[in-house]
Amino acid sequence: MPPAFAAPRRALALACLLALALSLAGCLGGAGKPAVTVEQYTLEYPPPALGGLAALEQGLVVERFSVAQDLNGQAMVYRPSEYQRQVYAQHRWRVNPADLCTDYLLRDLRASGLFKAVFSYQSPGAARFRLEGAVQEFLESDEPAGPRAALSINLTLLDLSFPDLPRRLVFQRTYQESAPMPRVGAAELAQAMSQAFAQFSQKAITDVHQAIKGRPGARTGMDGSGGVPPAGH
Repeated sequence: MPPAFAAPRRALALACLLALALSLAGCLGGAGKPAVTVEQYTLEYPPPALGGLAALEQGLVVERFSVAQDLNGQAMVYRPSEYQRQVYAQHRWRVNPADLCTDYLLRDLRASGLFKAVFSYQSPGAARFRLEGAVQEFLESDEPAGPRAALSINLTLLDLSFPDLPRRLVFQRTYQESAPMPRVGAAELAQAMSQAFAQFSQKAITDVHQAIKGRPGARTGMDGSGGVPPAGH
C-alpha cells in the first residue's frame, strides 16, 4: 500500500479504537453507579378507641374517596410558602392519598364494631348508608411557627332508603386537622400525617355513628319507611 494512503487508514483505525474504549469506559462507569432509591411511606397508627357508643344494626358502604388534582398522585407535597407547592424528590406515598384515606377510615370503621357491617367500594354489600369522601388537603405546610401536616377531608353521608337526594343527604361536612412536625422531612411528614388522620378518623366515626343513630328505624335495622333496607343502590 502506498505510504500516502497508509497514514490516513492508521489514523482512522486509532480513532475508532479510541472511541470504542471511551464508550466501554462510559458503560462500565454507568454500571457502577448506585441506583436511586425512592423511599415509600404510609400512615401508621392504631385504630381509635371509641367507648360508650352502642352498636347499630345498620350496614355502611365506604366509597373510594376523590382527591384534589394537585394531590392526585404518590408525590409527598409540601408548601414552602404562599402559592408554592414542591415535592420530596426521592420520597413517595405508598399509594395515592385518596386510597390511603379510604383504606384507613374503612379499617377504623370496621375496628370500631359500631356497625352491623362495613363494606368496601370494591366489594359492596346490602347497606342502607353510603359514605363518600373528598381529600382536599394532604400535605406539609411550612409556616413561621414550624412545619405541620395539614389534612382536610369533606365527608358526605347518604341514606339510600330514600329515593330523592334531599331526603337521602344525612350530612355533608369538612374536617380540618393538623399535627406539628419536629422538622421538615418526608419521614416527619408521614408521622405527623398519621397523627392528623387519627384525629380525623375518631371524629368522623363518632359523627357517622351519631347521624345514623338519629335516622328513623336505624337502631332496629329497618329503613326510614319501616321496611327492610334495600338490597342495593
